[in-house]
Amino acid sequence: MKKIFMLFLFILSILCLLGCKKEIEKVKVNFIIDDISNVIEIEKGAKITNDLIPVDDFDEYEYDLYYDYKYKNKYNDEEINKDIDIYIKKIEKVTIEFIYENTLYTLKVRKGNKNN
Repeated sequence: MKKIFMLFLFILSILCLLGCKKEIEKVKVNFIIDDISNVIEIEKGAKITNDLIPVDDFDEYEYDLYYDYKYKNKYNDEEINKDIDIYIKKIEKVTIEFIYENTLYTLKVRKGNKNN
């Protein structure tokens, strides 16, 4: 009887250990650019980084992130703790070349003014 009881406790402790495995909470971020939606899942409390933004032309464009479709409420590296929509504003880059002390320099900068 003692062996059966010990076996029962052993099985119960194994089940408790397996059931206590902490699951990582995820939230959904719906990126919207040019009326096209792309949903990804990230860890709750994470911040949006460039590698999460579903675009592949960072050489030609910069991207600003906003909470609203009118681009008024800008995302500023806040932690994401719930499912949200993020609107992506695409800003074209222009190439500027200049010579300084006989050396050619090339820069890519945002097109337009600082409010663009």
